[in-house]
Amino acid sequence: MVPAAAALVRWAWSLLGFLLVQNILGMGLSLYVTLPSSVTFTRIFVTTPLLTAHIVLGFLLVVLAVLFLVRVRSTAIRGLGWRAALVLLFVLVALQEGFAFVFTGNNVFSYGMDIGFVLAVSFQVSVLLRAAQAAADGARGTTAREGPSASG
Repeated sequence: MVPAAAALVRWAWSLLGFLLVQNILGMGLSLYVTLPSSVTFTRIFVTTPLLTAHIVLGFLLVVLAVLFLVRVRSTAIRGLGWRAALVLLFVLVALQEGFAFVFTGNNVFSYGMDIGFVLAVSFQVSVLLRAAQAAADGARGTTAREGPSASG
């Protein structure tokens, strides 16, 4: 495997794993947690540890998606940049929709959060497949890299 592509494959798997853990936490919240009627950050962090974990992981996912995008852009593997940017966009959409849901209780925001998750996972799988293809191409000795302008 090409070292840069192999590292991207590991990063892609890690980010995908974090996304799936986030979804499992969200399902647990949906099934087992009732939000307090007066929602404040302090009250959330004190009364609902599962929601606290979900929120902290959401912010961590944003940081990881930004770092992943930077890493993708530095490898210049063709076709990954725009996909990684969309992963970040949909993680941000899910985070925003999640906050709107917590503070309003309106289920349309819960739906928006899930749509953001599904799209983030879809594009993350796309990144993973393309990075794995680039790594396999590199292992065979074919060119997996393009110029810096082709990384998007």
